[in-house]
Amino acid sequence: MKLLLVVNPMASSVTARRRVAVEDVLAADHELSVVVTKRRNHATELARRAADDGMDVVAVLGGDGTMNEAANGLAGSSTALAALPGGSTSVFARTVGYTNDLVVAAKELSAALRGGSRRRVEMGTANGRRYLFNLGVGFDAEVVGHVEGGSLKRTFGQAAFVYSSVVTWLTQEDRTKPHLWVKIAGDDTPYGGSFILCLNTNPYTYLGRRPLNVAPGTGFGTGLSVAVLRDVKLATLRRAMSCVLGDGHDLGRQPGVTVRTDVEAVTVTGNEPFPYQVDGEYLGRVGTLEVGYEPDCLEIVMP
Repeated sequence: MKLLLVVNPMASSVTARRRVAVEDVLAADHELSVVVTKRRNHATELARRAADDGMDVVAVLGGDGTMNEAANGLAGSSTALAALPGGSTSVFARTVGYTNDLVVAAKELSAALRGGSRRRVEMGTANGRRYLFNLGVGFDAEVVGHVEGGSLKRTFGQAAFVYSSVVTWLTQEDRTKPHLWVKIAGDDTPYGGSFILCLNTNPYTYLGRRPLNVAPGTGFGTGLSVAVLRDVKLATLRRAMSCVLGDGHDLGRQPGVTVRTDVEAVTVTGNEPFPYQVDGEYLGRVGTLEVGYEPDCLEIVMP
């Protein structure tokens, strides 16, 4: 099998020793080629070229942002995407079932390739950019932007997100009222929000080994799930965190929180440009965000 390994050498869990170990595992059973990303969106170019060249699989050794780029390059093709947990959190790789250990995950991937374990899945879309598992708007995106703005993630891993959450919360001009409006297709009620998530899969992310369950039951084939926190008051965030650290089923019952499942499309607007992120990659500010999903657009390798 012709396999391209796309390596992001700046990813949090990628070291020279681990990279060599992963390459050895994959090369034992497959015709392996290796390329290294050098700039933002480079993985999209590399993956698209691999699909055009008839590669069977593109495996990504990097974080969720690199995974997203590669997925955008492969969407609509017959070349499959394989995820390896090379980032600080590696949400997508863990969500589809890979062990959060690079060498073990490489062995799981090699076995899946031998067994032909693949699945065609949908992806979420946000103003034309596809995403694998989550879209964050408002407070969530501000946190991601703060982390990406320095070297925190590479140095401190997941602790960087905790630190950036506190800094972002402390610098909010008004934590008590919504700054955005959310319109869900099929629902005539517009919802005000400060912290918005549109999920293609659950969990939303991980805190160490613990999944943060925002929309249990959401996964490939279920449509999107949307969670809207009206404000980012400490009481609202505390109640929400208590729910998502558990099974997540009570989140939509909390004051100031709305959860909708099996959603086809969402429109987010603001009085001024607002931040958003997809799969942990900060994409800047927009005035309007059109969210939907694209069915059966990507083939992935399942462990």
